[in-house]
Amino acid sequence: MKSKEITDIVTRDAWTGAEGTHDGKPLLIRFRQEFRQVIDLSGYPLLLHISWSFQESDDLGLPSDAEMSAMEEFEERILAAYEHDFHAVLTAVITTNGARQWIFYTSDVDECGQRLTEMPQESEPYPLELTADEDPEWSFLRQRVLAGCEDDAT
Repeated sequence: MKSKEITDIVTRDAWTGAEGTHDGKPLLIRFRQEFRQVIDLSGYPLLLHISWSFQESDDLGLPSDAEMSAMEEFEERILAAYEHDFHAVLTAVITTNGARQWIFYTSDVDECGQRLTEMPQESEPYPLELTADEDPEWSFLRQRVLAGCEDDAT
């Protein structure tokens, strides 16, 4: 059973941004602020971490305009594949030091893989690395990502 609390947050689709540095390079985080307070995490016990290493980046480790455009298109496609029925929810996007990471939570990683395979692709495969872990308390998001973001991040 999917959490109504989570599906309501995804429907509202309100995002917050935070900036900092990591290893001397810019760190950009975009996240759904309301996920800090979610109590009912039922239906989303698995962390799915999708990482895209940049083929082209500047001296600060940020993507080229072309790569940024490609990642935006990928994100639109993956959200359409995962969130239309709340199968998986995107909680945060992290960009730093030559890579962008999308942090999803789901109940079925195999289904996420199938949907990723079935979504529209470019002529070349996306340069993605996927990892999955059990994380029923959303510890990765709350303790590793959001802990360093102030409540009033902009």
